[in-house]
Amino acid sequence: MQGVAETEEFRRVREMFAKDACSAMMGMKLTGITAETASGEMLIRPDMCNGFGSAQGGMLFTFADSIFAAMANAAGKTAVAAFCSIHYARPAFQGEIVTATAKLQEAYGKNGIVDVTVKNPAGKTVAEFRGTFRQIDSR
Repeated sequence: MQGVAETEEFRRVREMFAKDACSAMMGMKLTGITAETASGEMLIRPDMCNGFGSAQGGMLFTFADSIFAAMANAAGKTAVAAFCSIHYARPAFQGEIVTATAKLQEAYGKNGIVDVTVKNPAGKTVAEFRGTFRQIDSR
């Protein structure tokens, strides 16, 4: 995350990713953040693949969910997922670096809708993820 989310406005995102053992274990990298977007990348390792040699869907979901979380928390308030869904368009394969781009579609009250597109190195869509978030009181 070096060079990303370094300003005070993104402190919550920086702190969240610093404590996110799952995203770290999966090798996810946050590559960009603004108030309405987030982006990241992840290498598909052999231990992330299913019996067909492609990335297991749960791995792609978790990747998209983490980039969604970065965008949802970019406003500086603690936000959690209320609902998420994903549509798989094509497989991602071992050795590929997939990218994800999250974009805020709508914010209303303490809620928001975010779309995340996961792409392969050829720029083809692997998955489309949609999540809604709710801002909550911090612990």
